[in-house]
Amino acid sequence: MAGVIHPHFHTSEKALDHPNDGCVSPTSETSDDTTSSEDAHSPKINASMQEGDPTKSGVDENQSENVLVIDTTFTCKIIAPGMDPFEIKVSSEEITQEIRNMLMDTEEQCHRTCFALNLNGVTLDAYTELKNIPGMKEGAEIKVLEDLYTVREARFHVKRIKEILTSCELADSYAGTNMCSLSFVNGIWSGDGNNGRKGKTGEGSMDCTPPEYIMPKSKERPLLPLHPNLVENKVLSCVKILSYDHWNPPPSYRKLHGDLLYLQITTLEEKKYHATACTKGFYINQTTEEEFNPKPSPNFKTCHHSLVDLLSMISPAFKRNWSSVVKKRYAKHIYERMPTPYQVYSWLAPQPEHTIDLVRMEDGLMTGRLGYEDNLPSGSRDWNEEFQIVKELPKKTLPERVDRERSHFKVNSDFVWAATRGAQLVVDGCLMPINPGEETKMQMFIWNNIFFSMGFDVKDHYKEFGGDYAAHVAPAKDLQGVKSYQELDIEGLCTLGTVVVDYRGYRVTAQSIIPGILEKEQEQSVVQGSIDFGKTVVADSRYKPLLEKAGVSLRIRPHKVINHEGETIELYSSADCKGIVGNDSRLYILDLLRTFPVDINYTKDIEGHEVVISEDLRKAGYPLESRHSFMTLRQELVDAFVDMRYMGFVRTAALLLEQQRQKRELASSAKKQSEADSQQDADDKSKSDTKTESDSKMELDTKTEADTKTETDTKTEPDTKTETDSETELDTKKEPDTKTESDSKTVSDSKTVSDSIAALDETEVKAALNNFPANKESDSDSEKAKKLVETLLESKETKLSEDEETDLTETVLKKAARAVGSLSDKEFSISFNPDLYQPKVTHADPDSEALKTDKAMLNKITEFLVFHQIPAFIQTCSDHTLSPVDGQSLTESLHTRGINIRYLGRIANLIKDIPTLPYLYAICVMEMICRSAKHLFQRYMHCTDTTNIAAGVAHFLNCLLSSCSLPTSSPYSGDAITPTQTKSTKRKNKKSKNKQARDNALERSEWGALVPKSLWEKLNSDVKEHFNFTLNCDSIDTACELYKFQKVSLLRSFCQRVGIQILLREYNFDNRQRQPFYEDDIINMYPVVKHVAPKATDAYRFFTSGQAKIQQGLFKEGYNLIHESLNLLSVYGPMHSETAACCRLLGRLNYLMGDFGEALSYQQKAAIMNERCLGIDHPSTITDYVHLAIYSFANNQISSALQVLYRSRYLLLLSFGEQHPDVALVDINIGLILNGVGEYELACNFISNAKDLFIIFYGASSLKVATAFHLLARSYSCRGDFRTALGYEKSAYMVYNERLGEGHEKTKESSDCLKHLTHQAVVFQKKMVELGKGDKGVGLPAIQAILQSIQVPSVRSILDTLNVVNGIAVPVPLNPVVMQKSLPIISSVKADEAAVSTREPAPAPTIEFPASKVAVADDLD
Repeated sequence: MAGVIHPHFHTSEKALDHPNDGCVSPTSETSDDTTSSEDAHSPKINASMQEGDPTKSGVDENQSENVLVIDTTFTCKIIAPGMDPFEIKVSSEEITQEIRNMLMDTEEQCHRTCFALNLNGVTLDAYTELKNIPGMKEGAEIKVLEDLYTVREARFHVKRIKEILTSCELADSYAGTNMCSLSFVNGIWSGDGNNGRKGKTGEGSMDCTPPEYIMPKSKERPLLPLHPNLVENKVLSCVKILSYDHWNPPPSYRKLHGDLLYLQITTLEEKKYHATACTKGFYINQTTEEEFNPKPSPNFKTCHHSLVDLLSMISPAFKRNWSSVVKKRYAKHIYERMPTPYQVYSWLAPQPEHTIDLVRMEDGLMTGRLGYEDNLPSGSRDWNEEFQIVKELPKKTLPERVDRERSHFKVNSDFVWAATRGAQLVVDGCLMPINPGEETKMQMFIWNNIFFSMGFDVKDHYKEFGGDYAAHVAPAKDLQGVKSYQELDIEGLCTLGTVVVDYRGYRVTAQSIIPGILEKEQEQSVVQGSIDFGKTVVADSRYKPLLEKAGVSLRIRPHKVINHEGETIELYSSADCKGIVGNDSRLYILDLLRTFPVDINYTKDIEGHEVVISEDLRKAGYPLESRHSFMTLRQELVDAFVDMRYMGFVRTAALLLEQQRQKRELASSAKKQSEADSQQDADDKSKSDTKTESDSKMELDTKTEADTKTETDTKTEPDTKTETDSETELDTKKEPDTKTESDSKTVSDSKTVSDSIAALDETEVKAALNNFPANKESDSDSEKAKKLVETLLESKETKLSEDEETDLTETVLKKAARAVGSLSDKEFSISFNPDLYQPKVTHADPDSEALKTDKAMLNKITEFLVFHQIPAFIQTCSDHTLSPVDGQSLTESLHTRGINIRYLGRIANLIKDIPTLPYLYAICVMEMICRSAKHLFQRYMHCTDTTNIAAGVAHFLNCLLSSCSLPTSSPYSGDAITPTQTKSTKRKNKKSKNKQARDNALERSEWGALVPKSLWEKLNSDVKEHFNFTLNCDSIDTACELYKFQKVSLLRSFCQRVGIQILLREYNFDNRQRQPFYEDDIINMYPVVKHVAPKATDAYRFFTSGQAKIQQGLFKEGYNLIHESLNLLSVYGPMHSETAACCRLLGRLNYLMGDFGEALSYQQKAAIMNERCLGIDHPSTITDYVHLAIYSFANNQISSALQVLYRSRYLLLLSFGEQHPDVALVDINIGLILNGVGEYELACNFISNAKDLFIIFYGASSLKVATAFHLLARSYSCRGDFRTALGYEKSAYMVYNERLGEGHEKTKESSDCLKHLTHQAVVFQKKMVELGKGDKGVGLPAIQAILQSIQVPSVRSILDTLNVVNGIAVPVPLNPVVMQKSLPIISSVKADEAAVSTREPAPAPTIEFPASKVAVADDLD
C-alpha cells in the first residue's frame, strides 16, 4: 500500500479525501502524548508567498520578513508487522512522530499504539527532524518494532481501542465530550451520479418528492428531521463489556512479574474473561469474580501485543464486527472523524443509552484530572507560563509567526477546554473553595492552575455600580478588553488567559494565575491603576511606555487624575486597569472592563458628574436608565468612527490642496497676462515715440512691472494666519478685475470647494465623507495625510520651494484636522477618555477645555452610533444585502457594525413600519424576548435546588412556550392510553394526576410558584428596561400572533442561549390542556463559553490580498493568494470556521473557472467543517448547503442537489419561518431543478411561493418578480397549461418593459416568449376544439405530439438560470483555459442588477474574513 505523508494542511488536502491511502491527518487522532504536525512545524512557504501584496500590509520591514523554506521530499519504505511493505513520501522538515501518526491512522494499524521506529538498527527519537537523522534518505527502510508497555501506554492502548469502537456512534457528539460534534451533510448529500431525469418506475428512478413539512405554506415544524438517519447511524457492537477489573491495581508481588493492570471482558457470546496487561502485551488469566489468580489461562496461553488480537481470538463475533466497524469508520470523510478546536453542543438529543463502562467511571469520578496528566513531567500545566512563553516566541519571519500562532492557538484551545471543565465542576460542587468559610456565591476556587470566581457581587465590591447585575456583566466587558489588548500583541505587556462560562444559570470566570499574586493582598500587588474604581490610583513608570503605545492603537486619550493623596497622575488607560508585576518580573494588566468609552445614552447623572448629552440625542429619547454602570461602547464602533473621521481628514486635505493649486494657477495666469499686455504696449509706443519718450516709458514699465510683481507676490503668498482664523478667508480674497471668463469659472469652482470645506464643521457626522471605507496601514494617520499632500504637490506644474512646501503642508493639515474635529491642531488625532463620568475618578481639572472636548467627542461618537450606524444597518437590510436568519446572525451583524444589543429596541421601532422588513422586525422582537427570558432564567435557576433542576427547567419552558395556562412539573407519562383502560380508570387516573399536581405544588419551592402570566409580566418589564421596547404581551400565543414568529424558533434560540439540551421528539405547544415539556425531556445542561480566539494574521493578509486581486480581474493571482491563505490557516488545525470560509471561496472560484468537481470537493469540506464547528443548524451551514446544491447540480448530481436544498429549506423554516428572503431564494432554486426533472407541478408550487415572497420583500415591479413570472410561464407551458403560462409571461413582460424598456434584451426575450406561447396556445386550443367535435383526423396522439414538442429546459440552461438567481452573473465557461484568458470577475450583485446589466461584468464582491463565533461575550445590557 502506497501513501504520502503531508504534514502541512495545504499539501494534504488531496490526501485527506482518501484516508485509506495511508496519509497522515493534519491533527492527530491518536494519543494524548503525541504531537501533531501542526504543533510541531511551520508549513512550507511557497514562492507565491513572496509576492508584495501580503507583505506590504504586514509588519514593518525592519521587524518582519518572509523566508522561503527549502523543503526536500523523498521516499521511504515502511516495514510493519501484519502489513505488506509500502512506500511513503516524507519531508525533510518532518519529525519522526509524523510517521507514527500516519501508521496509527491507517485501517490496518489503527489499533497499534506501542511501537518504535527503527532505521539501520537504531531506534528513532519521536521528536527529531528527519533531516537530522543519519541514513534518512531516498529509499531508506524504516522498520516498525513492537515496544514494551508501561502502565501509561497500557491505559492509552485500552482508551484507543474504546475510541475506535465508539467512533461511528454519536454518543460523544450528543454528550459534548472529546471535541466530537454532529455532521449530517454526507448522509443527506449522497453524491450520486443521477442524470436528473426521473424514471417511470422500478430501478433507476429518482424520487424528487419533498417531505410534506417543507412544502410551501406548510405550518408543520417537526424536530425529528433535524437529526436524520439516526437509525442508520447505529453501529454493530463488538464487545459487551471492556473495562478495568475490580482487582486493580496489581499487588506488589505481581508487579515484579510485569503485571500493569487487569481488564474484565464480557463478549457478545456472553462469556466472561479476566485479562492481564503486562509489559509484553495482553493475555487471559484465571481470575474469577470471587478468586484472584493472575496466572495465564490454560485455554488461551498466547500473549498478544494488541488487545484487538486477543479479543479476536476469544470472540468470533468481535473479530467479525471489528472489521465492519473499522471499515465504516474509514468510509467516513476524514473531517467527520477529526476533533474540533472547541466543543460544540447540540440543543436536541435522543435519549442516551447508559452502559457499564469502568473506564468512563474512572475518568468521571476523578474530578482533578484532565486526561493528559500522565504525559506531563509535573502532572499539571502552568497555563500562565505557557501563554507568556508563546507570546515571547520570535515573530520576525513568516515561519516563525506561523509556529507562534499555531502554538498560541493550541495553548488557548486547551485552556478553554480545561477552564470549561473546571467551571462545570465549580457549579456542580465538586471542588473545594479556597475560602470555604464564605457564602457559596462568594467562594473562589483554584483547579489545575486556573482561578475561578462566580459572577456575584463579593463584599459589595460593585454595590455602587449595580450590585449583582454589574458583577454579572463585568466579566464580559473585561473579556472584550482582554481581546483588544491581546490583539495588539505589545511586547512586554502581558494579559491573562480568560474564559467566561455560563452554566446552569451561573456565570463563572476562569483566569490564568499571575505568579505570586496569591502570596500577598491585592493592595500590595497593584502598582498601576486603582483597586477601588478610581478612589486610590497609583502609577508605575515601567507601564507608561507600554500603555501609551497600546492607548494610541485603542484610541485611549491620556488624561490626568488626582489620587487619594492629592497627587496628579497621568493615565494611559482607564483607572480600573490594574498593573501587577509578577514574580517572573513580567508586567501584567487585568480588569480591563472599561477599556472603551462609556455609553452616555445609558449613563445617569451622579453627584458631581453631570452627563453632557446633545440635544439631538435628547430628542431621540436618551439618556435611559440602566441596571448597572458598565454600559460601554464597542471597539468596532470606535474603529468605524475613527475610520470615518480619518477619511474625512484625508479628503479635506486633498480639497484644500486642490484649492491652493487652483489659486496658484490663477495667479500665474494673471501674471503672464499682465506681462504680455505690458510688452504689447511697449512695442506700440517704441514705433511712434522719440528716444526721450522711450526713456520715460522704460521708467513707467519698470514701475508697472514692480507693482505687478508686488501684487502677484501678495496673491501667491501662502496663508500664514493662525488656526483661529476662519477657513473661508483663504477662499474669499478679491480677485483682479482683469480675469477672463474661464478664470471666473475657476474662481467659482474654487469657491464651491471652499464652501464645502467650511461646511464640514457644521455637518461632520452627516456629510458624505463619512461613507468612505477605511483602509488603514501601519503608518500614523498624520504621516499618511502628509504623504498624500506631498504626492499632490509633486504633481503640480508650479514647483514650490522647500519652505513653501512645508508651510503649505502644515497649513493644510491644520485646517483638515480642525474640519474633522481632531483633538490635535497639527495632525489627525481622535481618542476617548475612558474615565469620563466615573463617580470615583477625580480629574485633575474638571473645568478644563480638554475635558469639555472629551465630552464633546463622546457625544459625537454616540450620535454616530444612533444617527449613522443604526440607520446604515437598516438600509443594508432594506437593500437585502444583509438578511439575518436568527438572533445569532443578527447579533453578529450588529456587533460587526459596533452596535450594542441594547439598541435592539430602537432598531425594532425604526423598522416597524417598513413593509419590506417584517422578518427583521420579528427576529428583533424574538431576540429581545429570548435575552430577557435568559435574564429571568438565570435568577430562576439560582433558587432551584439541584434535585429539581430538570423539573425546574421543564417548568420554565412550559411557562415560556406553552399554551397551557397552569403547567405542572409532573414526570412525562406519554400521551397514549392502552385499549384496556375504561372510562372509570381514566377518571381515576385524572383525579390521581390532579392530586399529584397539587402535592407537587406544595412541595415545590420558589421556582414552582412561577406561572405563565407572571413570567410574561416579568418579560414585559425586562424588555422595557433593557431594550426600551414595549412588548404588550401576556402570553406566548399573543406574542406569536402579534409579532409573527414561531414558538419552535424561540425554543431553539433560547436553548442555545442558555445551554439546555432537550429530548429529540415532537412537542405540541398549542395544546391548552397538556403541557409540552416534562422533566424527563431535559437531557442535559451544557456550558455556553465565551473566550478570546487567536487570529491567523498572515492568513488574513493573504486572504484580503487575494480578494483585492480578484476584484482587479487578476483571477489566477487571487486564487493562488487565497489558496496560500488556506495553507496558513493550518495554524488552527484542519477544523475551523475560518478554514471553512476559505474553502467556500475556493469552491466558488473553481466553479467560476469551470472546474465543477473541485468546486464540489471544496464546498463539501466547508459544509462539514461548519456543521461541526458552528452547528448543524447555524446560518453559515444553511448557506453552505445552498452552495453545495448548486455545485452538485453542475456535477450532474441532481438528486443530491434536491435533497440538500430540501434540507436548507427545512433549516430556514426551523430557524425563523417561511416569510424570509432566503426562503424565496431556496424556493426558486428548488423550482428550477424540479423543472429539469419534469416535476412541473411541484416546481410551480415552489416558484409561485418564491414569487409571492419576492413581491413582499422587493415589490411587485422587481426584476426578481419578473424572473419568477418567467419561470412560472416556462413550467406551466411544459405542463400544457398555455393559458396560465401566457398570463405569467405577460406579467413578466410588463415588469421588464417598465423597468428596462422595450429595447432591452430581457424585454425582447419575454416578447418572443409571448409570441411563442400564443402560437402554442392557439394550436393547442384548435386541436382541442377539433377533438371535441369528433374530427377523425385529430386524436389523443396529436395532442400528445404537441405536448412532446414543448422544449424541456436543458441542464445547461437551468444552470445558467441558477447562476443568475444566485448572484453569479458571470457566464461559466466549461474550459478552464478560456477562463484564464478571459480574466473573469466574480459577481455577487443582486439578481435585479444582474438582469439589468447582462452584458457588462459586475464588480467583485467583498467577502468578509469571518471572526470566531464564540470569541467575545454578547452585551448583557
